[in-house]
Amino acid sequence: MIPSRIFYLAMLFAVGISYSLLFSINKLAAEAGLPYVAYEFWHSLGGGLMLLLLCLMMAPKSSASYYSERGVLSRCTSAWRTNFNSPV
Repeated sequence: MIPSRIFYLAMLFAVGISYSLLFSINKLAAEAGLPYVAYEFWHSLGGGLMLLLLCLMMAPKSSASYYSERGVLSRCTSAWRTNFNSPV
């Protein structure tokens, strides 16, 4: 029981750290002059591929395509909204 709690706690910290760094990284990218669409595309593609990999490893074969499609779409739209509204 303890190892699963450690795993969930580690995931909680990882999500908290990555979300708190999002706005700082957005500001650094904007100051460096990166094109917004290219930055958002690669950001969303990376997150979507990681989610797809997890989905294919954990989901049953019959529902893997459904969940991977929904996951990629939700990741892309949420990243687009978050980065579009972030202060620069």
